[in-house]
Amino acid sequence: MEKKGLGLVLFLTVAVVGLSVVVRPHAEGPLPQEGEVNAAASITLYPVADSWVDFHDPSHNHGKANFLYVGYGKQAGSSLEWLGRALVRFDLSAIPHGMVIQSATLQLRLMAYYDSIYGSLTINMHRITSNWSEGGVTWSAQPGHTTSAYSSASVGSTYTWYSWDATTLVREWYAGTYPNYGMMLISTLENADIGRAFVSREGTDDPRLLITYGTPIPTRTPVPTRTPTRTPRVSPTFTPTRTPTRTPTSIPTRTPTTSPTPTFTARPTRTPGPSPTHVPGTVKQLWLPVVFVGWTLR
Repeated sequence: MEKKGLGLVLFLTVAVVGLSVVVRPHAEGPLPQEGEVNAAASITLYPVADSWVDFHDPSHNHGKANFLYVGYGKQAGSSLEWLGRALVRFDLSAIPHGMVIQSATLQLRLMAYYDSIYGSLTINMHRITSNWSEGGVTWSAQPGHTTSAYSSASVGSTYTWYSWDATTLVREWYAGTYPNYGMMLISTLENADIGRAFVSREGTDDPRLLITYGTPIPTRTPVPTRTPTRTPRVSPTFTPTRTPTRTPTSIPTRTPTTSPTPTFTARPTRTPGPSPTHVPGTVKQLWLPVVFVGWTLR
């Protein structure tokens, strides 16, 4: 209870005293890059409006408070208690047109806490769905918000910066998907004795939105590599020339010329003539033909 009292005293002191707005440069290194861009640039934005609303004081506006309270809190030794939700809005017009949002992170610095037994508090970040003003918003007149959270952070009791991933939300705002009404931080344990107070833009450490963006790399339409269609080389079909079957020329059977059988002229049979009658006293020379084969003697 003594620890809780110290936290509460610090909280109440800050709430009552208040601090003037301090305008100062914030040197922030580039966040890890995501996506494909030609060149990355980082920008730190600060709220154009922030406030918190209190369930136990539903008609009171806290737009000038130097803190933003989320969750439940109670003052020791009194009946004073509160249940708060924080609202923050940033102007994205400083981001040039046509950029790619690589990352966006919402950061708030813890300045006080109320915690009986839990040790840490999970706080969800929701998108606000309707308009509101820093000087006019109250619990009874608070704007709507998404049912589902965009991101969450576990907030302990160390006085340091706590972060929520706002990449998707900022991309939607930048693209015009939804109007930019800011974000609302809501405790996941609104019915428990635990709450956290963060520095508002009226304090010394303003809430901030760290954004990394770049120019998009145009999608290159790949020029199809023309794969030459290889015209198949037609191998000539070897049609074998049919060697004509040589019809053997019949060698004519030589008909032997019949040598004429020589006809022999038969020697005439000499018919003996009558024996000459020898007439004595008369002599005559008688020539008789003699026939030979082939020739005649005379």
